[in-house]
Amino acid sequence: MGLGFGVVGAGMMGRTYVRALRHMVGGADVVALHGGTRAQALADEFGVPVEPSLDALLRRKDVDAVLLATPTQAHRDQTVAAAAAGKHVFTEKPIAASLAEIDDMIAACRSAGVRLGVNAVTRYRKGMRLAKQLVDEGQIGEIRMVRHTYGHVQGNYVPDGHWLLKPGAGSPFLDQGAHCNDAIRWVVGDEVREVYARYARYTPGPDGLSAMVTLAFERGVLCSIWATYELPSPGLDPTKWTGDYLFVGSDGMLDVQYRGTTRLGKGDSWETLYEHPPVDGSGTVFDPNFVYAYADQVTEFAAAIAAGRAPEVTGEVARKGIEIGIAADRSAAIGQPVALPLDA
Repeated sequence: MGLGFGVVGAGMMGRTYVRALRHMVGGADVVALHGGTRAQALADEFGVPVEPSLDALLRRKDVDAVLLATPTQAHRDQTVAAAAAGKHVFTEKPIAASLAEIDDMIAACRSAGVRLGVNAVTRYRKGMRLAKQLVDEGQIGEIRMVRHTYGHVQGNYVPDGHWLLKPGAGSPFLDQGAHCNDAIRWVVGDEVREVYARYARYTPGPDGLSAMVTLAFERGVLCSIWATYELPSPGLDPTKWTGDYLFVGSDGMLDVQYRGTTRLGKGDSWETLYEHPPVDGSGTVFDPNFVYAYADQVTEFAAAIAAGRAPEVTGEVARKGIEIGIAADRSAAIGQPVALPLDA
């Protein structure tokens, strides 16, 4: 079986990770669940026990690592508890909504000698991974500019009363920006040094937010992000709603649709290099074309533990993306650019 995971949380992401562990992750499996009203049904589907408390899950000798598919507000305390029990931790994004919480999580895992990994699934979509490879190979020359767009139809982000709308979850941009901030920083291969953001709310719903965010990188790359949760129906092309990236270099361009095509623009033409297969991302069925990216990052995390090395996306790496999101929130509040790194 290899590494035994205890999964905490049984919502859409909990189901996704359990399916990934059981069907697509080599060298690891789910051995127990805890938390959520749907935990028993999920446990019955996969033939694993449900533990009545986090402490009970952490006492299990067959649990080597915990996977936190829980609300952002719970990540800090759950990570500290897991580290104290000697368990490795892989957590959903955002790792946390404040730098102080993230620092507590990093310190707890470092002190206990366990690994801390974080969901950065955009890196693991095949089109984005190909784009990173091509940029690193110099296929578009020196990268200069980045444009990113994502949009949700008004009222379709989360339902009223959802934990994402409660204190401690961070802004909608911090939540979804955890993905794009990390992916853009990863492809560019440099650090953001200034963030300037303007936010607007055009609709009355609690999740109403539209954001225009500019990132300035240390070596001169400029990035523009348009993020909105207020599109009218029918919204954007479904291959684009979670991410449309354009990377502009000195010798070419890469157009990356998150779950669509990856195209290289060079010379006088565009060439399609990859086309993502159709995806059922509802979470109601097991779709390998949706789950594979989650499985690949957990496989990498398990391999890192086996090899005694840091995972690709550590707490420190994830912190960088959240810091950008916090800086955007602050910039929008004061109407001025915010320099990075932040003091706290």
